[in-house]
Parts: sequence; structure tokens; C-alpha cells
Amino acid sequence: MDLLTRRDFLEKVSALTAGMSFASSSHKLFAAVALEPHISFPSAPRDRVAVASYPFRAYIESPANRDRDRSLPGMNLREFASEVVRKFNVYNIEPHNRHFHSLDSEYLASFRKALRKANAKVVNIAVDGEDSFYDADAPVRKKAIAYAKKWVDVAVQIGSPSSPWKK
Repeated sequence: MDLLTRRDFLEKVSALTAGMSFASSSHKLFAAVALEPHISFPSAPRDRVAVASYPFRAYIESPANRDRDRSLPGMNLREFASEVVRKFNVYNIEPHNRHFHSLDSEYLASFRKALRKANAKVVNIAVDGEDSFYDADAPVRKKAIAYAKKWVDVAVQIGSPSSPWKK
């Protein structure tokens, strides 16, 4: 009968543990690679940037835009994408939620059409809400979440590329 020394035992247990650990972690790694979405980022520098509407808030016509300067020429958010393409040669925009003239489906469809015409897309919507996701009061947090979900629905309606409803 072969006797197993302490040294042999520790070597075998260490090898077994290392093998199980590698097998477990590599399985998780391969599973994660197979299940997670793949995002291809553009290589052209101008395709990796977006122009936000917020710095142009003095020009954007919208009932919710409290920063509109009436002494300056105005534009509807629908015109913003084509202006960004024309002036900056950038095809991605980030509109602010207060710059949407309306959230009704007709306006959002016309905004989506204007984006298509300009060959532009919304890559993000900057959303300011009154309520906090971190409020100690659960109903306030739920209200903040419901408000954010409304803007996810808007992103879908205007064909934002991260949404399931593509252009």
C-alpha cells in the first residue's frame, strides 16, 4: 500500500484546486463572452463624438426650455441635428429633455424623420428630473424611475441606436 505523504497530499490538493479554479473561471469567462452584447465603436474621430443641445439652450425653442434667449434667433430641436451636421460635420447629437417641444407621437415621429434626413442620430438624451433615484423615500425613488423610463420610451420612438427599434 502506498502511503501518501503530507507533501504529496498538498501538491495533489493544490493542483486539483488550481485546475478546478481555472475550469470554473474559464467557463464563466467563455459564458460571459458568448452572452454579453458586443459593441463596435467607430474608428473615425468625428463618429465618436456628439454635440449636446444644452450649450445651445439659448437658441432652442421649447415650452420647457427656461433658458431660451428671445433676443437670439431660435430653432426647434428638429432643426438642431441638421445644423450640427452642417456646421460641425458631426452626426451624433445629445438633446436635453427640456429641449423637446413635445413628447406626443406626432412630434417624435417628425423629429425622427428630421434625424434621418440629416443622417444623424441621438446617442444620448440628457434628462433632468425633479426626483432622485437616491431619495430615502421609496415613493420618490419610484417616481424618478418612472420618469426615466418615459425617456427610454422616447429614445425608442426616435430610433436612438441603443434602443431595440432601429432606424
